[in-house]
Formats: sequence, C-alpha cells, structure tokens
Amino acid sequence: MRLTCSYRRAAFLAATAAFVFVLACQLATNSDGDDGGGDDTTTISAVADLRLSTEVSNWSEASGSYKEFDVQGLYDIINGGAVTDENNGLVEGIFQEMAGSSGRNVEIRVEDFGNAASATAMFNYSATNSVSQKVTFADFAEATAVGTQVLGGVTVFAHFGKFYFNLQFTGYSDNQVAAADANGFLKTYQNKLQ
Repeated sequence: MRLTCSYRRAAFLAATAAFVFVLACQLATNSDGDDGGGDDTTTISAVADLRLSTEVSNWSEASGSYKEFDVQGLYDIINGGAVTDENNGLVEGIFQEMAGSSGRNVEIRVEDFGNAASATAMFNYSATNSVSQKVTFADFAEATAVGTQVLGGVTVFAHFGKFYFNLQFTGYSDNQVAAADANGFLKTYQNKLQ
C-alpha cells in the first residue's frame, strides 16, 4: 500500500510540474513584458505594408531597390548570412534603399517573424552579438532599439510586435546625425504600426 501511494504521489507531482511548465511557457509566449516592443496586434498585416515612400522628409526610395523576400531570398540579399533569421522563424520580409541629402543612404530590412517573441529573439541576438560601440535613441528604450557605430554611420536593430528591423545608415561625417535620422525612421515605423 505504501509503495502505491509513492507512485501516485510521484505521478501527481510530475503532472503538476508539467502543468506549471506549460502554463509558464504560455504566459511567456503571450506576454508583452516591458520590452517596449509591442504585441502582435497591429493594423499592419503584411510586411509589404511597411514599405516607405514619402513618409520620411528629405528621403526617397532608390529606384529599383525594393524587394520582397522569404527565407531563401534573404540568403541572397545578405550574402548567405541568414541562418539566425531562419532559426528564429523568419516568415517574410522587405528590403529597400532610401537616399537622403548629401550622399546619405539607408539600407532597410523589415522582417516578419510571425509573433513578437520570435522578433524579440532576433533583436536580442543582434543587440547582443552585433553591437560594439553602442548607440541609443532618444525615443526608444534599449529593449526596443539599439544601434552600433560603423564607419560613416550607424547600424540599427529594433523590433515592434512581430516585426524586426535592421537599418544601415551610411554616408555620414557625424554619427550623431546618423543616430538622429535613425530615430526619425524608427518613429515613422512606430507610427505606421499604430
């Protein structure tokens, strides 16, 4: 009799532990947290709706630069380096170049990861592994957007809901001006997603 109770108790504890684990996973998956990245509810349903045209003053799309891509297409765009994007669940994305004044340029990748948790995971990977000389942005928490200084500009990583953003600003003599322009682009995307 005592042996049977031990098996029942063990089975009960195992079932309870499994239930708590599943519940915790559900809460983590469905939670926004305080990362500032938003949630999966947005008026934008397709990543192509985030294409910019005239929304950012003094910037225009470089002719012929716009591309829509899936995982395989991203490998072509970034010369084979899409393994992390694929592993984090990339669904689809867009690429475009925008030209500003005085030879300034930004290459933009906006990627749909299907859910906020996957977009956040991609952002966290980029923010952890690609940022050496950190750049922060006036209107965004570091948990939402961060950049790194590069020669003649800044590379920006951000996420809003299910979307991940990689923006590479070049052609600048002052990285603070590049960071200010990046902040403006991020605000434009944030507004489009509201």
